Amino acid sequence: MNRNLIDSNTPKDLKFITLAMEDFHISESQFGLVPGIYKSHVGYTEGSQSVQFYYSPLEISYKEILDMFIESSNQMDKNQEEKNKIIFYNNDDEKQIAESEVSSRNTENITAKAFQSFKIAEESHQKYYLQKDSKLYTYFLELYSVNFWDFVNSTSALRFNSYIAGYGSKDMILEDCNKLNLPDNLKSYLIK
Repeated sequence: MNRNLIDSNTPKDLKFITLAMEDFHISESQFGLVPGIYKSHVGYTEGSQSVQFYYSPLEISYKEILDMFIESSNQMDKNQEEKNKIIFYNNDDEKQIAESEVSSRNTENITAKAFQSFKIAEESHQKYYLQKDSKLYTYFLELYSVNFWDFVNSTSALRFNSYIAGYGSKDMILEDCNKLNLPDNLKSYLIK
């Protein structure tokens, strides 16, 4: 695999958090630029659309991710019908944090449950926005030697999926374009 400055800085010891949200495409892209989150997969947990985020606990805490999740859920609820959201915890420490956050924030539509299993969604759902952009997607497939799962598991694909979905500033985009050695025509295309 052709390594780049974005992926080469991905820590090895990542933890995961599984969150059931409104729409896993939107949710994945919302969290894709959060410092400390390095990978994601969209899929299903207990029949709900969910995202598994892989994060470095040295850079961001479980509680900080939950705070962002609850805040983004509250923002979505103002604009959409309320749907249940679920925090899936992996151990007793996470259970305590999740239940405390849910009860202290008065969130009627968010529950905490023990993680059981995660069924990864079809390839067409992974890094959805980036796959829908044929110019950038072609570049990424070439970058990862046409290995789809190297692409999905890359931090750069997570970040650029968020950019295509409309998140991030022009400065962030340009910085990551340079780290990825993106050709000038794709840089110009991306920052339009």
